[in-house]
Amino acid sequence: MSKRVLAVCAAICTSLALPATAQDFWQFSYTGFRIQETGQFDPGIRFDGSFRGSDADHDGALELGELETFWWNGYSYFESPYTGCYGARCALKAFRYELGSGQLSFDAEWSYSDEAAYSKTTTITGVSHTFYGETGYPAPTNGSTTTYLWTDQTRFAISPPPVDEPPALALLPAGLLLMGVLRRRRT
Repeated sequence: MSKRVLAVCAAICTSLALPATAQDFWQFSYTGFRIQETGQFDPGIRFDGSFRGSDADHDGALELGELETFWWNGYSYFESPYTGCYGARCALKAFRYELGSGQLSFDAEWSYSDEAAYSKTTTITGVSHTFYGETGYPAPTNGSTTTYLWTDQTRFAISPPPVDEPPALALLPAGLLLMGVLRRRRT
């Protein structure tokens, strides 16, 4: 076997061991929720978001400390609390995105208040997205709550889609074969 063929084999094995993607920006949406207050499922309700980050610890997941940006329902959770949320307060309490499986989970909260109104949205993915608002002074003179529940009919979409990386054990046979060829060549 020529040195050129061995070099190509080594390059292929090395490239397979590298992460499949250098992606650092994702857009996602959830569509279709059951409204808790009415008990009805509405397939047209949609919430969108995006995030940017990198898997700094190479554990196959993005976590809160590895994010650079996070947008949810039209608000930036990483800018100044009062500019990204247009005068409201935003807090991202928890975040995790599994790069291989595409599983996303987060806990986000948005709130706004002034002398005449108070609004608050809390989202815990997989559970609920709740909007509460009251108007009037002194509050509350008119309050309402709408809770959107995730169901098995809720559709999740993320772009780009997750890419499974080849597990290291799958590369073991190729490496052993290459080592055997190299050893045999030397003798």
